[in-house]
Amino acid sequence: MRIIRQRDMIRGVRARWRKQYPDDGRQLACGESAGDVFARLSGLDLETCSAADVEEIIGNDTWTTAACSECGRSVPDVVTLGEARDSEIEVCLPCIGRAAALAQKSDSL
Repeated sequence: MRIIRQRDMIRGVRARWRKQYPDDGRQLACGESAGDVFARLSGLDLETCSAADVEEIIGNDTWTTAACSECGRSVPDVVTLGEARDSEIEVCLPCIGRAAALAQKSDSL
C-alpha cells in the first residue's frame, strides 16, 4: 500500500511519456510529434509546474490524475492497494475515508 500524490505523477511525466512514446517521430492526433511534446515537457520544472501546465502540453489530464477504482472519478491523489502491479487498485482519499468509517461502524456492532 502506498499513496501517489499528483506531484508524484507530475515528476514522472517525462519518463512515462518516453516509455509510452519512445519514437520521437511518431505523429500524434493533435498534429504534433511525440518528440515535440517531449521537448515541451522537458522545458518544465517538474518540481514547481502545475498540473495545468502539463495538461496544456499533453492536451488532457490523464497524465496528472488517477482514476479511483471505487467511485470512478479522476482525482489528484490515490492510495494503491494490492501487491503486484497487475492486481493493484487505486482508491481516492475520500473513498478510503468512507471505507475506514464503514469498518469502524461495523466494529462497533
